[in-house]
Amino acid sequence: MSFISNASGITLGEGTFNNVHGNLVNIFPGRRRRREHGDSPDFSELGIGEPTRKRRRKTEMDEPNIIRERHLDLTLEIGSGPGYLLHAGEVKGRAVIVKVFNAGPSAREHLEATVSHSRGLLHPNVLRIRGRSSPTSSYNFIAYEHAFWQAAEGPLAAALKDDLERSIVLGFKLVAGLSSGINYLDAQDLTTIRSRAVLQNYNVFLDINDRFLFSIDFPLSNTDTSQPEDDTGDSWSLFNALCQKVLRSANRVLHEEDIERAPAALNSFSYSPPIFEPSPVPLHNQARIQTEPKQATSKHDQELPPVPPRREYVWRKMELPQSLSSIATKITRDLDLRWRSINRLTRMDALSVHRCPGYVREEITLTTRTADSAVVSHDAPAIQEVCSVCHEVVDEEAVFCSNLNDFICEDCVSMESSGFESDDSDLKDLYYKAPTRTLNLRHTVIIIDILPEGSLKRATSPSPWSHDNYVTHASTHPRRLHEINPTVSFTSGTPLKADSRFTVYSEDIMLHAESVPLQLVGNQADGPFIYSTVLVPQYWATILNSPDPSRFIIFHEVIRDSDALLVFSATYKFCY
Repeated sequence: MSFISNASGITLGEGTFNNVHGNLVNIFPGRRRRREHGDSPDFSELGIGEPTRKRRRKTEMDEPNIIRERHLDLTLEIGSGPGYLLHAGEVKGRAVIVKVFNAGPSAREHLEATVSHSRGLLHPNVLRIRGRSSPTSSYNFIAYEHAFWQAAEGPLAAALKDDLERSIVLGFKLVAGLSSGINYLDAQDLTTIRSRAVLQNYNVFLDINDRFLFSIDFPLSNTDTSQPEDDTGDSWSLFNALCQKVLRSANRVLHEEDIERAPAALNSFSYSPPIFEPSPVPLHNQARIQTEPKQATSKHDQELPPVPPRREYVWRKMELPQSLSSIATKITRDLDLRWRSINRLTRMDALSVHRCPGYVREEITLTTRTADSAVVSHDAPAIQEVCSVCHEVVDEEAVFCSNLNDFICEDCVSMESSGFESDDSDLKDLYYKAPTRTLNLRHTVIIIDILPEGSLKRATSPSPWSHDNYVTHASTHPRRLHEINPTVSFTSGTPLKADSRFTVYSEDIMLHAESVPLQLVGNQADGPFIYSTVLVPQYWATILNSPDPSRFIIFHEVIRDSDALLVFSATYKFCY
């Protein structure tokens, strides 16, 4: 047997020799020499074309990576949708959002449909698929890029609770992100637009850089997802509906209430109802709004903690469709320019009987333009709302209307009526004791019963209404308005210097406002001090000459000069 037939793996110099069927083959570990252009063989002379190199056909965007079950850890459930659950999780230590499809015969088809329709989507506001389960896996899931540990309504609710400025900025970033992403979808293949235009198929997230992203679920064609209230029909309607859905969800997360607010008309302040008073103010000066008095006047008052404003998002849909791309561009430009001001509007809810001193609701009303958005402050809670001061639910009867069962929360009752007197010709003075608790007082509704001016006879029988704790009638008999003396009087155990502030409304629009000082009428020996004021002295003639005085509502507050403390609050309404 020769040496060559038995030798293998011999190293000589820089090469290695191996025995291959009795032949020594030299393997030289040098670098491959790049073939020069002139070194290429001429395959045309051989009658064949140049051989093509094998290329990897699969690209990164064609198919997502396969993720093995052992590499996936789920940490927290963050949401759900039709046929799936959303979780925060990790893949090999990297944070992801995982969509796990519910077990069932159509789970695999649901997964494949979502992956297929999501292929090729590449946009900063559209959540990208990072991987998927193996076709042989017992679980069906999709892993998306990591956005945040919870859905977008969580961070939005946290901002509402703690920071007005961040609430506004995040709200505008949401509007910009959704408009940009939906505009991108609108430019893609429209064969699946009907699936995209259903709200329940969208999930919105927020990443650590305050970037809003959304994922899209594509249910099977034979799956019944028809929900008339969610069918948006076009991209503009989808954008508005998605903004409304996310912002309202943030309110629900924070307040555990689902109240639909009617947005204020903010598109043009010059045509807004006069009850709104726009005043652009830097946001950092608006973060804390308090209506408590400057200083407490009793030990009880000192123990009352300040009540922070109740904040909510309100989305206002613009009537005419706009370019989604221009919305995103303009809002992003404003944010890049460090835009830091917003209109402040104040609205007095004159029809609400439920009035807890210190209550403020700030509605962050957003539109597609920063200039048309505003923070609208309300001084009374709305129907079905839990009052942030007394924690009572506001019933429908707490809004003043034609029935007389209005009420106010029990915790706010502190001012008691000392009664009133009346005869057939004049509206006698109404007397009220000074409040014993300066921070909590009752809002009283005073009914002024009137007869039509054309009536020849005066009423001879008492009015059928009875008095309760919060609604009182100025007279036992209705009379013609010109026969009524519009003087209101008060009593106080100590000298009082205060102003009466009147606001006149009609159909929720403020028509007139004025302030007049209380006049000292006199005081009895060892008795209270008596003060009086004329009801809206500058506007009473207008009400008197109106063909229908019942359309007017007068809101009255008495404010002590020394500390701007509210000591009396009432609403006057004329009723036939």
